[in-house]
This record gives sequence, structure tokens and C-alpha cells, in this order.
Amino acid sequence: MNRPPCSTRASRCCAWRAISAASAWRRQGTQTQAARGQVYFTLPLLGTVHYSGDLVWTFTRLTGLLLVGAVCVAMQRSQVRYPALLRAVFLMPCVAVALGMLAWQLWMHVPALHRAWNPDAPQHARQALLYLAGLCGVCSALFIVAQRRVMRLTGLAAAMLAALFALLLVLVLASWLAPGASYLVAWPLLAALGSFCALHSRRVRAWPAAARLALLVAGLIPAALLVPPALRDAYPVLSPLRMNLPVAMLVLLLGVSMLLLAHARRFVARALLLAGLTGLALAGAADDHVEAPPLRADGLVYYKDMPSWDAYWLHPEGELDPWERRLFANLKEPHIFVNAFGWESPRQWYAWAPRDGLKFPFTRVLRNGPAPERHADFTLVSENKAPEVRLRVIGARPTRVRLNGRTLLDTEAKTLTVVLYGMDDEPLHFRIDVGGDPIFSVRVEEVLPGLPDHLLPPRPPAATPLVPFSGKSIAADTLWFY
Repeated sequence: MNRPPCSTRASRCCAWRAISAASAWRRQGTQTQAARGQVYFTLPLLGTVHYSGDLVWTFTRLTGLLLVGAVCVAMQRSQVRYPALLRAVFLMPCVAVALGMLAWQLWMHVPALHRAWNPDAPQHARQALLYLAGLCGVCSALFIVAQRRVMRLTGLAAAMLAALFALLLVLVLASWLAPGASYLVAWPLLAALGSFCALHSRRVRAWPAAARLALLVAGLIPAALLVPPALRDAYPVLSPLRMNLPVAMLVLLLGVSMLLLAHARRFVARALLLAGLTGLALAGAADDHVEAPPLRADGLVYYKDMPSWDAYWLHPEGELDPWERRLFANLKEPHIFVNAFGWESPRQWYAWAPRDGLKFPFTRVLRNGPAPERHADFTLVSENKAPEVRLRVIGARPTRVRLNGRTLLDTEAKTLTVVLYGMDDEPLHFRIDVGGDPIFSVRVEEVLPGLPDHLLPPRPPAATPLVPFSGKSIAADTLWFY
């Protein structure tokens, strides 16, 4: 039986949208540099799975095309209309943000619910997971209630597509900023989109209800395998300051499960709410809480400076305890340390320290170009394998900056500070073009957490314990270009 003309036009229109979207993704792909490295994650029974980082954007583009196809199918076969879809696109992210704010406010303003939070106590993991389970139960119940309200306004298909569209935006950001974690969104989203499209096909609609339910559950398997372990691992590490991140992972799991949650009975939300409140109450009623010893942040800095060929103990302006007073016995009050930081530096405590705590940054100037193409060309290697490397251009306006062949800046800037993380001891080749013909310098600092304890006097047992690795060590050098 032939389709009516209006259906044919709609099919052609949807196909044209899909082709246009594919062309847009292809053009974006030609402008995006390929990712590097490998993406690793663990699956039950299969062990570690990995694939090339070059495939991260490929999966992201494929997810975008599947979403375009899902929207076309839903508009043809589920009577989804643009106003309802736009309304759902606005409402579903608001639900996720509201749940994240609720979790954060609950942690900040109701400390009695997590009074057993003590990483040094042996029972901490059990109490932390109990609080997490209670929080997930409450948020899941509220998500189901909010989802039903949105479905009444927009319909199930529009609400589902809005949730998947929001997750696609998260996937794009993850592929750009954290490609190693993109698998956590990519695979659940691909499976959910594939299941959504399949359930709207005429052939699958003719299947028995049990077979359609099995297909729906199959689309949730990647989310069920990947999200809960990541949620569990992220919570003890990131809390209490990042309560919104575990909730974001929970919303990811709930977002791809909306088709299944839509058919849940009313008692499911009530049971989840009751279980969540019970978990929070049990976490707050823990009677085996062991009070953590008070800790004090260590503001001490070990600073090794190449231009002065010396090393120093530094401490911000403020009160010192008796142990720190021994280090700065040469000063009665903080002063401006002109020799190393100039007259515009803040007042601080300083004292000379042994030079064998760190290695100086290893730099090699390759070229010092004259005007009119004034530039600095040098390599940098962190022999300390510093997790953080800072560079700052002083006395010139950079016009173009390249690192290992990759452009970081291509317009004139008044100031420039480059911060690199996780470079280990990889050779870093910088080329910095500047305007005019100035005499300028590049300040290099390698920042490492912790202090060289073997250079410090022993801290008295009666003194307040310090937060581990709250102090830091810095190896600095200044390159001058004339």
C-alpha cells in the first residue's frame, strides 16, 4: 500500500535534515584535531576495554546522527511536535540542575545526615555508601515524579528526546575537555538511541510485549554496567565539595532509562523515596563514629629559583606556629622578598633552604629571533615530572604561541599565562611570537604537591597534624630574550 503524498514529503524532509546534519558533523570533524592516547574502562567479566582516542569524536558524531534520526522517527510515528519538544528541552535540564542543587544543599545545611563522614575511620566506606544509596534513592524518586509531570506537558517521546539531547551536549563537552571519560556518556547514549529508534519501527511494534521489553532492557545494559561503578568510585573521592557530580552520573543513568521508568507503577517512586530517606537516616544515626583528628592546612612552600641559584622556605603573611617559627627565625615579621619576586610582590615569610630538594627546570633556548619577526623558540623538560607547569610572558605582548606544533594563541594579547597539567617529562617545544622589539622574559615554574620532608626539622608530636600534601614545592627559572 503506497504512502499518502504528505507522508512522502515528510520522509524526504527528514532525510534531508539527516543529510544536512551529517555534512555539518563532517565539516566539524575536518576542523577538529584528532585525539591522542587510549580510552580505558573496565567491564564485568570482560576486564579492561580500550580503544584509540582518535575514535572519541567519531562516536560523538555517530551519536549526533542517531539523535537526528530519532527525532525524525518520533515526529513521523509518535506525533511529536516542535513546541512540545522545545518545552521538554528546557524542562529536563532544569530537573537535573535542581537535583544537583538539592544534593549539594542537603550536604551543606544538614550535616547531621553525614556526621560519620571520616576518611580515616575503618567504617567510613560503609557509611559513605549508605549515604550515597540514600541520596540516590531520594533523587531517583524525585526524578520519576518530575518526569511524569513533564510527560503530561510534552508527551513521553518528547521528554525522552529532550533528555537524550541534553546528554549529547554533555558528550560533546566530555569529548572536548575530558576525552578519556567520554565513554561514560557515549556508550549508554548510543545504546539508548538505538533502542528508541528500534522500538518505533513497524516490525518491532508487531513483536510481543515481552520481546519489546527485552529490547528496551538491552538498550540500558551499557548504562547499567558503566555508570554505577563510576558513581560509586567518584563519590568518596569527590565529596563533600562536589556533590553535584555523583548526582549528574545518577541523572545520566535515569535519563537513558526514561522509557522504562515511564511504565513503572506509582509505588516505585514511593518505595525509592522511602528507601532513600531510610538510608539517609541510618547514615545520620551511626553510633560508631570516630572523630577525625583536627588537621591544619600547611601553607609552607619550598621554592627553588634558578636566577638566584638558591632555594627558600616561603609562607604567606599570617601567624606561625612554634614549628614554623623555627624555620623563619631570621624574621620578626613578614617582608617583601625583593631578591626573588621584586618590589610588587606581597609580604611573606622567607628563609633560605637547602638546594637539594628539587631539580631546576631543564630549558634549552633554540632561537631568539630579532625584529620584525621577534620571537622566542625554546624547549622545556620537567625532570621533576611535575604535575603542573606554569609559563608567564613578562615585558611583551604575545601575538602567536605554539606548543609542539599546536597553536595556543593566534591574536595579540596583553598578558599570557600558560598552565599545563600531566605533561610528566614530555619535551615541550614553545615558540612565542611577540609584537615590536622588546626585551622580555618567560617565567617557568614547576609545581609539585608536598614538601621535601627530609629537609625539614621533625614536627613535634603534640603539634596539630598537617593536611598531607597541603604544602607545595616549586622549581622556577626565568628565560631572558634580548
